[in-house]
Amino acid sequence: MMPSSYRILLIENGTSTAKTVWEMLQGSQDCTFQMVRAESLRAGLPKLASEIDALLLDIHNPERNGLAAVQEARAQFSSLPIILFIPEAKEDLGKQALAAGASAYLVKETLSPELLQKALRCVSERKRSESATRECEQRFQGLFENAKRLAHDLNNLLCVINGHAEMLSEQLEPSSRGTKSVTQIKKATDNAASLTRKFLAFNDNQMFHSQMVVLNEIETRTENLLGRLIGERISIRQISGLVQ
Repeated sequence: MMPSSYRILLIENGTSTAKTVWEMLQGSQDCTFQMVRAESLRAGLPKLASEIDALLLDIHNPERNGLAAVQEARAQFSSLPIILFIPEAKEDLGKQALAAGASAYLVKETLSPELLQKALRCVSERKRSESATRECEQRFQGLFENAKRLAHDLNNLLCVINGHAEMLSEQLEPSSRGTKSVTQIKKATDNAASLTRKFLAFNDNQMFHSQMVVLNEIETRTENLLGRLIGERISIRQISGLVQ
């Protein structure tokens, strides 16, 4: 199995942490990191348009410029994981950074290779998981829309079949052998049309309405249908209103 690879963009202005961060990202057993650097968020925007898994911000004067950079990056890239470096003396900025849109914050003085790698893996995998979920939702929605169109087409075909069955029943004598078959065709198309209506109602979030049914009629139709399906070798007996 190939190790996971993460592409990281480091924004630093007026600091010199790129070498330290790069060294901390080396030596992982189960993943690799690729890092690119920019001196400002504006300079890094073209890089963010590519496949960047996470953004690291090490901004001079983080209390003012750092939070602004987080907000700007979040406004333009809603799903991009953002991690802000903050000094230990201003650790209270962490909550402000999260409120501004950062995914996490790291205190520079307590930073270690294990902590940095773990944080980057966590936010990057979360992004990939959310992206995969959105893609699955879009595919499912596409399949559902296709099924909806097929249900409409099927409903139209059922209307044609039912119409021809109606005309055929008018041409047959009530005692004719074909009358019973035509009646079963009409009942089958009615049942199929009911199923398509339920599917379309579910897709459109329509309300279902209760209606009165005659259980004996449903029982008889079910018995006739089962009789055709299971063949003549198996008999069906009705006991206390139940079909066995």
